[in-house]
Amino acid sequence: MTRDIMPMDKPSILLIDDENDIVVTLKKGLELKGFEVDAFDASPQALQQFKPYRYDVVITEIHMPILNGFEVYKLIRKQDEKVRIFFMTAFEVIEQEVKLAFPNLPPNSFITKTITIEKLVALIESPREVTQAR
Repeated sequence: MTRDIMPMDKPSILLIDDENDIVVTLKKGLELKGFEVDAFDASPQALQQFKPYRYDVVITEIHMPILNGFEVYKLIRKQDEKVRIFFMTAFEVIEQEVKLAFPNLPPNSFITKTITIEKLVALIESPREVTQAR
């Protein structure tokens, strides 16, 4: 029996970060919490494997070589307008500047890399109106 659909209580996640240690740590932590996670350390490979409406959540690093997180966002949005997308970064994000380029981005779209698995799970499971996680 194949598992094409995740149980309603745990979203399926596409994780993209060019730092392999971050990918391994977050993937393992989220899987231990019951999530199904497909993880990649390169955005082109992640986009090759991306299938519209397969994932409930995409977590992508902003600063990556070849395709950055915002480019990933644009390409995914062309294929899937419903998937919830979070941007991960070790740097401070000035949301007002990002809003100029992406006016429809929800306020809870940014994750700092110091986030704990527990806070990340809470953010993933939260309603879209919740504020930025730190």
